[in-house]
This record gives sequence, structure tokens and C-alpha cells, in this order.
Amino acid sequence: MPVPRRILALWLPHLPAERPEAEHRATGTAPAPQPFAVWIAAGNRQLIAAANRPGRQAGVVPGQTLADARAIAAGLVTAPVDECADARTLRRLAAWCRRYSPWTATLGTYGPGIWLDITGCAHLFGGEESLCRTVVVDLARLGFTAHAGLAGTPGAAYALARYGWNGYSARSTATGPVIAPAGGEADALAPLPVAALRLDAAMVEGLGGLGLRRIGDLYPFAADAAGRAGLARRFPPELLGRLDAALGQMFEPISPALPRARHLTRFTAPEPVHDTQAVARIMGRLVAGLAPMLAREGLGARRLAFSAFRADGRRARVIVGTARPVAEAKTLARLLGFQLGRLDLGPGADGFVLEAPTVEPLRAVQGQLGPEAITGAPSDAETERQLAPLVEKLAARLGGDRVGRLALRPNHLPERAQSFERTGIGSPDAAPLPPLDAEAGPGPRRPARPLRLLASPVPVTAASREPEGPPAWFRWRGAHHRVARAEGPERIALDWWTLPGWQADGIGVPPGFDETVRDYWRVEDTAGARFWLYRAGLPHGGTPEHWFLHGVFP
Repeated sequence: MPVPRRILALWLPHLPAERPEAEHRATGTAPAPQPFAVWIAAGNRQLIAAANRPGRQAGVVPGQTLADARAIAAGLVTAPVDECADARTLRRLAAWCRRYSPWTATLGTYGPGIWLDITGCAHLFGGEESLCRTVVVDLARLGFTAHAGLAGTPGAAYALARYGWNGYSARSTATGPVIAPAGGEADALAPLPVAALRLDAAMVEGLGGLGLRRIGDLYPFAADAAGRAGLARRFPPELLGRLDAALGQMFEPISPALPRARHLTRFTAPEPVHDTQAVARIMGRLVAGLAPMLAREGLGARRLAFSAFRADGRRARVIVGTARPVAEAKTLARLLGFQLGRLDLGPGADGFVLEAPTVEPLRAVQGQLGPEAITGAPSDAETERQLAPLVEKLAARLGGDRVGRLALRPNHLPERAQSFERTGIGSPDAAPLPPLDAEAGPGPRRPARPLRLLASPVPVTAASREPEGPPAWFRWRGAHHRVARAEGPERIALDWWTLPGWQADGIGVPPGFDETVRDYWRVEDTAGARFWLYRAGLPHGGTPEHWFLHGVFP
């Protein structure tokens, strides 16, 4: 006799507000509890989407305006809803729930919740009610409030978890799960609102206009062909489909979030190993097994984690990264070899695991077909291939956070037009180096810029013969420079939309704009030295000029 299907649904109504607290608790940096809420924009208003427990105790509820919530709860901390972060947290929780069932999935567009197919699993936890309570309590330890609903179909389980605890169902309690016995979904769903069938607001409003506000109100119409035809004429087919699926008259599948394939190799020693050279041989053996595994799938490692499980129950671990996908055993072994000296074996280790948690497809390299093949000049792909091993060695020896490159930024001010970006090799969020910028094609000639740019502009004493003309002389580091030739000006201004108060000004120049304008001049003194200077602000009669030196030409 087949085992009846049993689906557990978890509804996490306050996840957007509880997620930051749970993340702090996981890292051990949880601050003192204080009212916190997240809001979402609804037209011209900002409405509360969720609040943590101190916020709810202070009277903050979803649907409240942000102004009302701040007036009710003194010291309320607020933030906008981060839907991407909430979705990532929900996926991690769904993976975490596999300890109760191997078949888990998020509710997706239906809200913050998780489905678990616990068919044949409940007896391992002392029964269905015990399993539901265990899951809810374990989630509470993680910092999340959850309501559980259990039924024979995903639709019924969702309805009971979402609405069953809110006083609609006689089976509900303040904290306990709402469980519908096998075959009893119709009775359990009857008192719930029709919105529990995952219908859109327009359909719920249309049903309410006909007096059909509870799921049980639909049963007489769905019992015979004439009634079903009447509902089908007035409403989309989704209505009858959801009702039939919730009652078990139509099968509704659950698409589980399958775990990603893990690329790892293991080795178990007969006795604890203390010698570093022995560990190096074990590591080489694991690399020799991992490299072909990656190559067969057309993948290369971007991050490697070598773990040694010590005899005292602790784990020693080293992580290395690569600047490009790598599947060559020799290269991977060399990078790990740089880190073996940092592996603390303690009383010895008898278990070893080598894993590639981050992999990427191997990229084919185009050979030289253009003028480079004649002149012998390396192509961009060849240059990147030659540079990658050096970056990997430096990152392995010095640390991934100490290796980086200058990257262009979209900013007019020269000192903000580039920034130092770390490669992040070996870190959890490791990413490949950004590609080199292509040479600029034909276009308008840009003004010459100095090869040496000072870290920040240096004030100098200078004077000009004309209000908007170049400097006639300037003094820098105690030396007097008389200007022989000058070229310019080149006007550069700060992003005007970042200035405070510009929205309220309406027209004309925003407040503070004059102070952000720079007129750059390329000047050459009588000795032949060339400099890059600018006058700060728009010139005004009777006001002193402020000059700065920003670069030096070779």
C-alpha cells in the first residue's frame, strides 16, 4: 500500500526584518535588541513590510506608514527591503532544511516560505507534530519566526501555514503547527479565506463581490459540472486549478532546489599524520584525482580548499585562489604548496579533503592570426595567460587581499577616475580580474594628461594677469616658477547632482557649484619643466584665486 503524500510548509512572515539579526548572530556580532523594521515603496508612500520582535512589541505592524511607525516606536531603526538578500537567505534556509527531508524548495513568488516533502520522514523525528515543532524551534534558534502547516498537498500545506495560525482554523494555536490529517484537507481548508489558494488580488475581490469569501464557499460550485462551468465563465482557469490541487484532485509537483555538484577528493590515513612532507604527498595525490575530474567537465578551479581533520576533532584549512580557471594538476599543486606551511596539524590529522568550491568553464585561447603573428607581439589573450601565474603566486604568498590592479571609474575628477581593486583571490567572493580596457578608437583628441598624478591636489601660491587666464607664476616647495607657455583651460566640475540642495533650486546653477569647478592649465616654466595646475572655483571680481598643483609632466 503506497504511503500517503505529506507536505510541510513553513511561512516566515518576518524574514526581511529578522534576516540582518540572524546574520549578526551567526558572526557573533549581534547588537542589543532594538526595534527594527524594513519598508517598501508604494507609490508616494513608504509602508512597513516587516518588523523584528522588539519592533512588533512596540506596535509596529506591516502596512503601517513609515512616519506612523517612527512616531509609535521611539528609536526605531529602518531600512529598505532587500529582496535579493532575502531570496538568498531563503535559498540557504531551504538547503539547511534538508536535514529533515531531502526534498525541499522555496515558495518562490508566493512569499517567504519553504516546502518540505516529508513523506516517509516523520517517524524519524517522533511523528508529524514532533517534526513540525522541531523545525520551528530550530529556526527560532537561528533567529527566524516560522509557522508550520502540514497536509497532503502543497497548496493545502501553504494555506494552513500562511492563514491557519491566524485564527481562521480551529486547529490553530498561538505557536503550534496546523496539521490536516490525510484526506482531511477539505475540512481543514473550509474556514480559510480564498486568498489562501494563492489567488491574485483581483480574483479575490471578484469572488468577494459574489459572497464567496471562504474556501468552503466554493465547494458547492466545484461539486457538479454546472457549478464548475459557472466559475469557469466568470474567472480564469487558475481558480479551479488551485482548488483542485489543494484538495488533492490534481497533482501539484514541487521542484526541489537541488544541491550543486561538489568537486572534491578525500583521503583517510591509517593513523594521524604529523609530517608536513607526508601531508604534501597526500595533497599531491588528491590534486591528481581532482584535476581530471574538472577537466572531464570542461571546468577549471577558481578556488581550492584543502582541509585536514585533526585527531582532536578540529579542522585545519587553507584556501588558495586562481586568477583564471585552472585544471592542470601541476599548477594547482604548486599553489597549494605555498600554503602548507600554514596548516596547523596539532596532534596529527587522519582525514584530508581537497575541494574546488568555485569553478568556471575553461576558456579557449585564440592563437595569433593578425599582425602580431608577423611582428611577434603577444596578443591580449597571451598577455593575460602569461600574467595569471604571476598574480596567482603573489596572491598565494602575500594574500589575495594584497594583490590588485588599477581600475577606471566613471568620474570626471582625475583623483577619482581610478581606484585600486583587490583581486579577492582565495576569498569566498573571489572573482576574475577585470579585462584590460581596449584601446580607444578614432574620436576627438583628448587633452594631454600628466603621467604622474599627485595623490591629492597640493595648494600653491599663484597669480594670473587676467581674471580667467593662466597663472603668470606660481610657488611650489619654496621654488618660484615663472610661466613661459600655457595651454588651456580645461574645465572639470564635480557631479552636480551630488550637491546638497540642488533639487530645491529648480533652475540655474545648484548651490555650491562655483566651489566645485576647476579650470586646468598645462604650463611650462622658463626652465622647461611642465606642470598641471588648476584654479578652484569660478572667478569673481575682488576675490582671491585659489590654485592647486595636480600633476607633473615628464
